[in-house]
Parts: sequence; C-alpha cells; structure tokens
Amino acid sequence: MKANRLRTRHKAPIAGFTLLEILVVLIIIGVLFAISAPSWNALMNRQRVGTVREQAVQVIREGQNQARTTRTRLFVVFDGDGVLTPARAAIVPLGNAPLDVSAIKNWRTLGEGEVKLGTIEFSVVNEKILFDNKGAVDREWIGTSAATDGILVVKVKPRGASVETQRCAIVDTLLGAVRLADGTQRYCDS
Repeated sequence: MKANRLRTRHKAPIAGFTLLEILVVLIIIGVLFAISAPSWNALMNRQRVGTVREQAVQVIREGQNQARTTRTRLFVVFDGDGVLTPARAAIVPLGNAPLDVSAIKNWRTLGEGEVKLGTIEFSVVNEKILFDNKGAVDREWIGTSAATDGILVVKVKPRGASVETQRCAIVDTLLGAVRLADGTQRYCDS
C-alpha cells in the first residue's frame, strides 16, 4: 500500500524563471534605459549650469555685502572657462597696486566639485567688478565699456550647446543689482 502511494505522488514543479524570460526582461530594461538616457543627460546639464550660475550670483552678492559691512572697496573676480580650467571666483580687497590675478590665493571653484571639467562652457564679460565701500558698483572703475556690454556678465552653458541653453547673471546697474537672463535675452545672447 505504501508503494502505491509513492508511485501516485507527482513531483511538484520547481518555481523560477526560464533563461528566455530573464533575457526578455533584460532587453526591455535596456531599451527603456536607452530611451531615457538622453533626457537624463540634458537634465543633468541644466542642473550643472544652474548650479554654477547660482554660485556666481552668491559670490557677487557676498562681495557686495562684504564691501558694505567692512566699508572697503572690493573686487569680485571670475576666471576659468569650464573646459580646460575650472570656473572659479574670488573676492579681493582693492590694494594700492593693480589687481594681479595670478597672485590671488582665495579662489572658489564654482560648482562645488559637482561640475566636471569639460561639461560646461563658462565665460565672463569684464572678468571683474569693483564695489565701493557702500556696496554699489564703483563709478570711477566702470569706464565706457560697461555701457554697451553690461558692467559684468557671467555666462554659463552646457559644452557645445546652442546659445538658447545659455544662462547668465548680469550686473548692469550702478547699484549692483544682479538679474538673471536666459538664452537670447539682452547681454546673454552673444
């Protein structure tokens, strides 16, 4: 009787996936990743550009506030192109000698290490701005070029992208107010 019971029992099937099912799922995941990768890259580029522009604005405002609180004249200086050299900024007190960019020691890299070299293009019109002891743009320093080019224009865009993707921080008033511009707006389009 026991032998009959053993013979009539069926083996329970083993649960799991076949190799074919696993391959189909992996192919579907690969196709979805290939579709979403370009938009993810564009999103990351926008984030990098936004980060650098916002930090440039922070440095300008910090320099302006330091000039006001310490009652001294200060330069805010920008350097680098984002491709071969990192985009960076510094706040430097006005000395008796002309400003020597190579002697500046307190550079801050814009992008906080999140922006790798070669991912953005960074440019500045008039590389530096001088704030007087009240935090306004120093009238004697401005000269005539600021009237046509803006007093200071910081431009950031993804490397190799069109002008429409460019983001700018612009100081174009004597009070030193910073305004943001995108793409083809005034001072940001060239």
